[in-house]
Amino acid sequence: KVVLAKIPRAEFYGVACAGDQLIYEVTLTDLRHEGAVVAGKAFLEGQLLAEVEIVFAHLDNSRSNQIFGPKNFVFTQQLLGVLDLAKAQERARLAEAAPPASGQLQSQG
Repeated sequence: KVVLAKIPRAEFYGVACAGDQLIYEVTLTDLRHEGAVVAGKAFLEGQLLAEVEIVFAHLDNSRSNQIFGPKNFVFTQQLLGVLDLAKAQERARLAEAAPPASGQLQSQG
């Protein structure tokens, strides 16, 4: 398994909103049997939005079960279900707020 070990540095210079298109640039800065380090940048409309350094650890199956176990992983099925529900609610909210399609009349009541 490859797991997120730590984020030693993260700097944010702005805010992204729903619907913004982010462009990511990631460079592998160190690769070893034990893991890897990447440096990343996020851009919004050509402007630097964030910079990050992320360390990943590579664990064989016996070591990952010994150290972590399934309860220590952030993205469990239960959490993924909650995130899916939140996305569905946001889509519904955006659909309600969207202007009517051309050719449709909006009721005034």
